[in-house]
Amino acid sequence: MITIKLVKKLLTFLGYLAFLFFTFIDPAFAVTGSVSPPETPFGESVTLTFNIPGDFGRGDIGIDLERDHLPGGWWDVINIKNSCPAPVGAWISISCADGVFTGVYDTSESGFSLDNTNRYAFYFDEIKIAGSGFGFSDAPSVAFTIVSPTSGEFKETDILTVVIGNATEGHRYGLYFGGRALGGFTDCTSSNCQNGNLTLNSFTIPFIDDPQDKVSVKDEDSDPQQILDVPITFRRSQLADEEICLDCPQGSRYDASKNPPQCSDASGNQVAPEDQPTCGSNTPCIQGEGCSSPGRENTTPEPCSNYDPAIGCGVIQTALGGIRTDVPGFVNRILSFVLGISGGIVLILIISAGYRLMVSSGNPERVQAAREQLTSAVVGLLFIIFSLVILQVITRDIIGIPGFG
Repeated sequence: MITIKLVKKLLTFLGYLAFLFFTFIDPAFAVTGSVSPPETPFGESVTLTFNIPGDFGRGDIGIDLERDHLPGGWWDVINIKNSCPAPVGAWISISCADGVFTGVYDTSESGFSLDNTNRYAFYFDEIKIAGSGFGFSDAPSVAFTIVSPTSGEFKETDILTVVIGNATEGHRYGLYFGGRALGGFTDCTSSNCQNGNLTLNSFTIPFIDDPQDKVSVKDEDSDPQQILDVPITFRRSQLADEEICLDCPQGSRYDASKNPPQCSDASGNQVAPEDQPTCGSNTPCIQGEGCSSPGRENTTPEPCSNYDPAIGCGVIQTALGGIRTDVPGFVNRILSFVLGISGGIVLILIISAGYRLMVSSGNPERVQAAREQLTSAVVGLLFIIFSLVILQVITRDIIGIPGFG
């Protein structure tokens, strides 16, 4: 009986372990596409095109404001999970041929009242499709202008100060980053708005996850609403201080998966960098290459023949066989190993229970003990299998977490 209780506890533990793996692992997920034309007359159609990812959650496609999207706040949502849908509503044409989604969207039939002062974008499973933003070419002119900055690349922790021109006295102006208000507004008064120029509140650029995010200035008192994007670009935030630029030696490369990031060889071992310069604004850092110079490209050799930026060299050879280094591959390998061990234990218990039944000689106590062992083994196996099925249904079909399938 003690052995049976221990087996029950072991199988329950393995089920909980599978639950933890399925619940807390969230692979990276992104979709890139295009919209044609990116600027169209108000009420005309635009065409969305993107490669359908091989692994996704619900498979919903919808439209919302480019600068401000809240989960569930989109409209004209269609689903491509199981099949390519027929045209419906504002979607006047839909194709999913060869893994490429192409949809023609009629802005005049939108399920939400669009206006030509805003920009819009398409979203896939609540994630903005990069390159899917569009606006209207006949949008009303904006009264104010961006005086500075008018160009440049900025990164996390940089201080940005925006100056606008032709500001209207008595109006309030706000700054937005990626559609989120930065807090605080600047009023144009006779004392601080001389010659129509107004310096807005400076702010520190936060962590940049999407380099396509925009800094926008909004006239809070205009009607219709007036918004201008500041014409600058961003560099995606690194895990390390970007002022420290590693120059990795030949045969190694910059490895941002380490903490802190380092130069690594093909086996993932740390290699001493040749130099660690501090780069200026005119010679931004190319991690692994050092400070850049005009016309210079990143030519660091790959550390192995099967290198992939998403998963590094791909596979680590162990006594258990090859284990992928990316998160989804690693988790799948561990789950396969755990389930294999569970199945082996169940098989041994079933064989043992059968043997005990054969040698029980009709002893009621021995027969009952063997039956309990057999029942425990089967129930434990069913518990593991159905827990995985239920978790898959919840994470993939109900919650729609990308990467489960």
